[in-house]
Amino acid sequence: MKSLDSDLEEGIHEGWIVKADTLEELAKKTGFDHLTGTVASYNSYCEKGEDEQFGASPCYLSSVKQGPFYSVECEVSAWSTFGGVKTDDECRALAEDDQVIPGMYVVGTDNGSMMYSPYYDIPGFCYGSCIGSGVIAGHGASAYAKV
Repeated sequence: MKSLDSDLEEGIHEGWIVKADTLEELAKKTGFDHLTGTVASYNSYCEKGEDEQFGASPCYLSSVKQGPFYSVECEVSAWSTFGGVKTDDECRALAEDDQVIPGMYVVGTDNGSMMYSPYYDIPGFCYGSCIGSGVIAGHGASAYAKV
């Protein structure tokens, strides 16, 4: 956070960050016609302490009221480990001899049996496998912990 101001200025100079003093100005600069209404709805959830749209926990609600305001153009992405840790179909880690390592589970992009070449260049694939493998491993780890 020490270089946040200079990082923001760099992004503004490079054209992938837009800065405005008001939400109305930011909406005009970006073409986000619904920005002010969306923020007003969100701020009402903050005041009520209940996110009526997405159900976010109240501890994550923080109103958006004081500028300056920024719009940042970015590409959503995730890092992946090609190869990673070899697992079975229950996301249990396997030793070099393909025997299960008791109590060790590998999920997400570190699961080498799910994330390998050819890597699927499909939007959402990485996140879907992270969520799915987390659920699979969670059930397995829970059952293992009860043994």
